Amino acid sequence: MLRFFLRSPIFPVILLIFITASLVLSLINTQDLLAKLCSGISLILAFVWTILIKLHNNKNPKNRIKLTGFIPYEFREMDEGQQWVTFKACRNVYIYYSLAIPVVT
Repeated sequence: MLRFFLRSPIFPVILLIFITASLVLSLINTQDLLAKLCSGISLILAFVWTILIKLHNNKNPKNRIKLTGFIPYEFREMDEGQQWVTFKACRNVYIYYSLAIPVVT
């Protein structure tokens, strides 16, 4: 259960939201307390994330999670069929974004 939680993109997205909120709120002079609160929450979340990864790596030395891993876990498949499906999905998303982003802007 811990492995699925640590490898899901939910926690990093929540951390990114708190970091962005603290940066945006720090630009607004009237929301200084709220900016400090968001910064504190993001630091606590980052600390908890690091502790959970270290606990997982100690319990599962053969199935380690890197703290500095920038490549998502979904892209590390060994099977050629899964690599082909990932390639097609990434290609379709790239095509969609190349058309959608100019329209939205």
